[in-house]
Amino acid sequence: MKINKTVRAASVLLFLSLLLVSFQPVKADIESGQPDVIVAEGGTRNTYFPDVEKLQNGDLIVVYYDSLAHSSPSGRISMVRSMDDGLTWSAPVTVADSVYDDRDPSIMQTSDGTLLLSYFSTDLSQTPSQPVGTFIVRSNDGGLTWSSPVKVQSQFHSVANTSKIVELDSGDLLIPLYGKKTGHYWWKAFVSRSTDGGVSWSNEVEIQNPANASNFVEPALADLGNGHLMVMIRTGALSQEAHSYDNGLTWTTPVQTDLEAHASNLLVLDPGNPNSNILHMWGDYSDQFAFGRPVVGQIVQADGTPVSERVMMYAGHCNDESYPSSIRLDDGRIFTVYYDACAKHVGGTFSTVNDFMDYEAPTTYWDSATGKLDLWRMYANGNLQITTDMNYTPSYYEPHGAIDGNPSYTYSAAKVQTGEGAYWSIEMDQSYPISKIGVVLKPGYEETANIYLSADGVSWGSPVAAFDYVITNEMEYVVLNQPVYAKYAKVEIVESRGTDILAEFSLFVPADTGTAGAMLDQIEQYEQAGQINAVFADQLTYRLTTIQQLVSQNANTDAAAYLQDFLQTINAPSVLGQQLLSEMASTTLSAEANLFIRLIS
Repeated sequence: MKINKTVRAASVLLFLSLLLVSFQPVKADIESGQPDVIVAEGGTRNTYFPDVEKLQNGDLIVVYYDSLAHSSPSGRISMVRSMDDGLTWSAPVTVADSVYDDRDPSIMQTSDGTLLLSYFSTDLSQTPSQPVGTFIVRSNDGGLTWSSPVKVQSQFHSVANTSKIVELDSGDLLIPLYGKKTGHYWWKAFVSRSTDGGVSWSNEVEIQNPANASNFVEPALADLGNGHLMVMIRTGALSQEAHSYDNGLTWTTPVQTDLEAHASNLLVLDPGNPNSNILHMWGDYSDQFAFGRPVVGQIVQADGTPVSERVMMYAGHCNDESYPSSIRLDDGRIFTVYYDACAKHVGGTFSTVNDFMDYEAPTTYWDSATGKLDLWRMYANGNLQITTDMNYTPSYYEPHGAIDGNPSYTYSAAKVQTGEGAYWSIEMDQSYPISKIGVVLKPGYEETANIYLSADGVSWGSPVAAFDYVITNEMEYVVLNQPVYAKYAKVEIVESRGTDILAEFSLFVPADTGTAGAMLDQIEQYEQAGQINAVFADQLTYRLTTIQQLVSQNANTDAAAYLQDFLQTINAPSVLGQQLLSEMASTTLSAEANLFIRLIS
């Protein structure tokens, strides 16, 4: 029978290949796991808020906040250099270090070759601490030596800066700033101008806050030429966008976007072209991509209209990360730097414009390469519910801490020990064929736990995995002999010393889940086990081969319609009544078909 099905499948494939034209969609190359390169490491200190600039001689320079903590009297500005397009990086050198907390540096090179590095300093001896101002140091030798800092004079107080100075066609320089006005509660965003190469600054223009009900901070500028400037502004909620069409003398009323963004960075992709697209990168805290503040980007037109999907470039699963900065290399590639305080490094990722323009947002919750279910995205989209008594919530402890991608002790689900044990369970949007389970229990401490899977959340049966007084500092994986179709998963902490902890939990499906290949294998297995009638198995194989070919030709709408018909067939009362297939086979194939439909929809 296996030979007959193979011959029939080959015939169907040959027939359909004559009718349909081959088409393969282009996928993005951006990886969201590890950086391509490590630009700087914190060592006994840490790294924050990087900014990158490409010099006229081809060198890349990255400056960053070098400190013991996110805010510390030890804060200083350090710099590293690459002479090979970002592949390798020098040891850091200190550029600015005063008695204050010197932080949030940005660097740019003017047309005459001068390097201008801006940053702000905070007096942490005050309560509350306040910025003492924004400062600029300059270098005339490519960053080998630096001048003494000069304060940017302003009518505002507590003035800060987190983004690059831009040079206009006229030679004027604009620096985006934010600060306070005496008698006003909210932080204001404004732009200051220099007509002498950054020696002095004046002609401040405030970007008006229409609602005057939130802070306007961390403005980022892009110069599109012909007088057109774009600014993105961080607020306490959604980012604001505004434009100037007279080189920053006046600004449109800011418009609220739908972006929950920290520290935007705007890279003009075709400088000198007033219609150039812009790569907008930011630290995203919408929770839609990953836990923490992952680095996300999107290409937009000069008027701010998106022309690509939003793409996650890096996820450190950390509450203290991102602040991206991008430059364009001579070969057209884009190099983006960002920080991850949990990993204590500045990372760098190479990408291309096509990585954004050709990106296709995932339609499923599993990775087609590894089979890992994205439980966090499922949770963020409202398709995963957590039920637990592990509700201890100081600091970063949360019930969702077990699926946040961070396996450390403090980013966990936790329960103060009462001697009763603890439980943590999830209900997913539908059944999945679970083939592997990953878990980190209580890092550094022994803990006993059982893991269960269930189709209905009522019948749990025996544990699919058990841990007896083990210490798990990294993911421990359990591979199941056969996939178990489950909509529910549960971890029971049986015994622990002190607080019950579930640091991380993950589920995997076979990499070919939701494909015709997986369903063809299931039909063959059920036929061999006597749970599908041989003739009926041939009919199902024929249908699935047709569907498989349609998908390979990108005819997904037709394939989905065939799959709906397939579902109706295997669930028809007459089919079950004639015992053409067992209830177990029908349930399994139905679950897989639903996953298949999701994959191609």
